[in-house]
Amino acid sequence: GIAIFAEAVKKLREAGLMGKRPLTALFTSDEETGSHHSRAQIERLAREAVVVFCMEPAMPDGSLKTWRKGVGSYTVSVHGKAAHAGADHQNGVNAIEELAHHVIAIQSLTDYEKGTTLNVGKITGGTASNVVPEFASARVDFRVLQEGEADRIAYWMSAINPVLKGTTIEVTGGVNRPPMPRDDRMVQAFEKARQIASDIGIDLTESGSGGGSDANFVAPLGVPILDGLGAIGEGMHSEGEYIRIDSLPERAALLAALLSEW
Repeated sequence: GIAIFAEAVKKLREAGLMGKRPLTALFTSDEETGSHHSRAQIERLAREAVVVFCMEPAMPDGSLKTWRKGVGSYTVSVHGKAAHAGADHQNGVNAIEELAHHVIAIQSLTDYEKGTTLNVGKITGGTASNVVPEFASARVDFRVLQEGEADRIAYWMSAINPVLKGTTIEVTGGVNRPPMPRDDRMVQAFEKARQIASDIGIDLTESGSGGGSDANFVAPLGVPILDGLGAIGEGMHSEGEYIRIDSLPERAALLAALLSEW
């Protein structure tokens, strides 16, 4: 994405086609960890812009991303009472058993029709098989297409109560990235981009992603956003991740056209 941007700006400057509007480039280093430090800067600069181009990778076929799911997480921590599993079992309160009740319930909040998924992806607890565990925790990832679904999940998570007497539960977390919906503003922005791309011989298509990006922060601000203008490739977050080097000139040409014509 950085290389594509640099090449596009270089070619525009050489041709004297940079346009009249000022161009601001923001490079962030914490997107993979939630953009906790850069979010305020992203939102501040986005509010000053007429359009935002996000250099996240394109879809494998080169499509831009006109919608993204919102992303969040919760941690459910359960405290019970430790005891010897053989000699004093009846006086223990099993934190893992308590957590198990809630894992099933949390998973059941998934609603595919609404684009909502919850995934209990990590569980920890206990010290040894002969000890009634006094602590257990679960990490929950959730994805939503609709803002109201994040509220539904938040309400449900805040209402979790112990099933077993003698346990206590603490729930922390919430939404990290709001949804980026394919609304009228997004449709209009993509149609303009599609026409600009067509003028230089590129057939631009659109798609969406269940993963989040910094574009999610821009969406609620009312600023047009085009996401997925970066490299074409596959295998993100895997050992086989790659980009198509032969696609880089076309992606640079596309970005240059958008910058000069918008």
